[in-house]
Amino acid sequence: SSESGRAVVDLSMLEKEGLPDFIYEENKAISQQHYDFRDHKEGYSWASYLAKKMHLYAETDIEQNEMLIHRYDEKIYKDFLRDFCVEHMTLILVNPEEKTTQKEVYYGTEFDLKKFTHKISLSKKSLMHLPLKNSFVAFSLPSHPSESVTPFKYQENEKGTLWFCHDQTFELPKTFIKIALKTNKPTFSSENKAISLLYLSVIKELTNDNSYYADLAGIHFDMSFDEEGLILEFEGFSEKMKTLVDDVLSALIDCDIDQNIYTDLKKDIIKRCHNYYLSESYNQVLYELRHFIVKDHAHTREIYNPIDGIDLLSGVPLDRLKSFSQTLFEGIKVEAFVYGN
Repeated sequence: SSESGRAVVDLSMLEKEGLPDFIYEENKAISQQHYDFRDHKEGYSWASYLAKKMHLYAETDIEQNEMLIHRYDEKIYKDFLRDFCVEHMTLILVNPEEKTTQKEVYYGTEFDLKKFTHKISLSKKSLMHLPLKNSFVAFSLPSHPSESVTPFKYQENEKGTLWFCHDQTFELPKTFIKIALKTNKPTFSSENKAISLLYLSVIKELTNDNSYYADLAGIHFDMSFDEEGLILEFEGFSEKMKTLVDDVLSALIDCDIDQNIYTDLKKDIIKRCHNYYLSESYNQVLYELRHFIVKDHAHTREIYNPIDGIDLLSGVPLDRLKSFSQTLFEGIKVEAFVYGN
């Protein structure tokens, strides 16, 4: 198949180009950070973990050898890639239109089993590439001492309030940021609630690439709407967090997304709304409970209900979404809380 052919080409590319030094250095730094600031295991789970790993490492070296990257061996890397060949490949295809020749003994499942040949199409150009340099990886994690032990107003003006509390309990080079962009526009009407749902999906798509690299480096991001407005949350290592914050805030206003991607995102949201009516009863009960707890929460029935002919999602063009994003932050009040080092 063409897909399996592309996999062979991609692996050949990895073997030919080798592993850039920066990938090794980044992963080494990340593994060291995960080791230095790991959560310590206790009790039964810790004893069970040690018992399994003592067959491989000395007791005092288990965590280091499991978590840390000590060196890069190009020979091991290339030998590993060579094992990914056609002879070792297993491809599972599920398709109701495929012809089958065998039947499973116990459940009667029809299937077919064929061996791969070397006649795999390699005509399609590979779209795979090695990762770019990760700008979120911090190679040093300095602490920023402070004498403050209680939250205090770092800044306050007509635009909002910023609270700060220095971490003197855990003493980790990490920070938690919560930003509330206070506005009632997302919940002003059922139409606005529908557009807000689309807006969240678009922003997460726009920031997806950077969020992925940030997540690898131990910096995480989430956003949601509630009765106060738009809520942004960031947490992780402090040193490079500003890079992600700047990226997200820029995407909030620009909302510059391709029309085809927007159409696909809209279809995905409509599908999820439609699946709500087909989900298990307990999931629907939990969803209803959240609707009772969170004021002005956008209920699926309010924005998409095929039974009653309600669909406030399909007819929202990209221009309308961009207009919404431009006016969303007019006259807002900002309240932010920062905790950490």
